[in-house]
Amino acid sequence: MPLHPIILTFAILAVCSSAPVAKMSGLSALALGFWRTGIVGILLLFRAQKPNLKHWFFTICAGFFLALHFWTWFTSLQHTSAFRSTLLVCLNPFWVALWEWKKGNPPSKSFWIGGLLALLGILIMSSGNQEESFSIWGDTLALLGGMLGAAYFIIGKHARKELDIYTYGSWTCISSAIWIGIIALAQNASIIVQTDEWKYLIYMALGPQLLGHIGLNYVLKYVSASFISILLLFEPVGAGLLAWLFLSETPHSSTIAGATVVMFGLTYVILSSPNKANT
Repeated sequence: MPLHPIILTFAILAVCSSAPVAKMSGLSALALGFWRTGIVGILLLFRAQKPNLKHWFFTICAGFFLALHFWTWFTSLQHTSAFRSTLLVCLNPFWVALWEWKKGNPPSKSFWIGGLLALLGILIMSSGNQEESFSIWGDTLALLGGMLGAAYFIIGKHARKELDIYTYGSWTCISSAIWIGIIALAQNASIIVQTDEWKYLIYMALGPQLLGHIGLNYVLKYVSASFISILLLFEPVGAGLLAWLFLSETPHSSTIAGATVVMFGLTYVILSSPNKANT
């Protein structure tokens, strides 16, 4: 049995834990983004190779898009409702799919059917906690956050054809940490972490970043970027379940109904997609 389906499963589970742990930590998005990417970048550096000019371009751009993805998404939450932000960011897999379509490798019909069903489920999940908050700026940032996340996966798909996971993962994470540091300086935001907060950062680095993001980038060599990005729609479901178990956040009836629809949609994609094995 190939290793990448197992890695993909654990990577998705690790990413699902990001939001609940971030909420428990109380750390700012910029501090979390800077340290989790920086720590993992340094850890992987011991087995990384020195990239050539083309590979430097891949890693610097991937880190740039990942950093901006973090910043735009979390900033959007300050200007628009979590309902609208979540929905707009979750358009990510469809931007990836459109890119692949443009490049002559269109996703299967099952991708669109299951993906749209999963998106409907996320819409239902979010509706129970809908806030009366609307902002063109906030919505634009959320939409942009999804596009930037899509660009991150598209670059990763191309880069992993030539770069091993240690080299790509290390330099991309280090690049992302540097970009986030620049954003923090521009906003005069602190990324200093208190002693009692490091336990959360260590988990965020080893879990959602190393096992999660690096695991997803590892699998990009074997499956399509659109297939991986559509599976990330599991994140709201997994995060909600963990929040219920560890933060005592009882899910609304609409959250349970929506999560069920998401699971049906993504299960259909997994069982039906011809791209799940390789592309």
